[in-house]
Amino acid sequence: MKTNQILKLLNFLVLFGLPFPIFCQENYLVDMTYNTNYDGAFTSKQNLEATELLYKEINYYRSRNERNECIVSPTIVNYACRWGNYMVTKHVDESNNFYHHSYTGPDEYHIPNSCSEIIHLVYFGHKPSNVEIVSGLMYGVARPTGNVIGWIQSKGHNEALLQPEVKYYGASVYVIQQGQWWAVYSVVNFSLIQ
Repeated sequence: MKTNQILKLLNFLVLFGLPFPIFCQENYLVDMTYNTNYDGAFTSKQNLEATELLYKEINYYRSRNERNECIVSPTIVNYACRWGNYMVTKHVDESNNFYHHSYTGPDEYHIPNSCSEIIHLVYFGHKPSNVEIVSGLMYGVARPTGNVIGWIQSKGHNEALLQPEVKYYGASVYVIQQGQWWAVYSVVNFSLIQ
């Protein structure tokens, strides 16, 4: 991330009284083929670095709000990856996307009753850095054409982030480019049990 971009972000956060995100020294995409039986023909880009940064930012946010930090569960990660991958496979363009919770999809994608789920779809007009991705998901994006709210500005999403009883979580962040737009799909599942 360039210095002027960091300064703009910091000015935005100060202006609106938002918490500062964790900054990552490196910002590059890691290609991951999530090739499973769910959709064997589809290959997408999962940004593992942004996912890791998202885990840290969620726990940082939870600890600032006097909540226990969550532990990554491979089972919960699998739910998030499966659903994130499924949404990406249904994406056509910015006006024809598939942005729905897993309970609206086929039965094999439904999460257990012990889990809760938050999702987000954020568009960028450039290739976003990991910090931009996580900041956009958590805190929103300010744009001349209209702001995108983040999870903490949404009452229901914020409540999901701050559930006191959850112990485990799993997340996925998929980044796809289509024309001038970069679409970021993210899913986070929280659970009481591993």
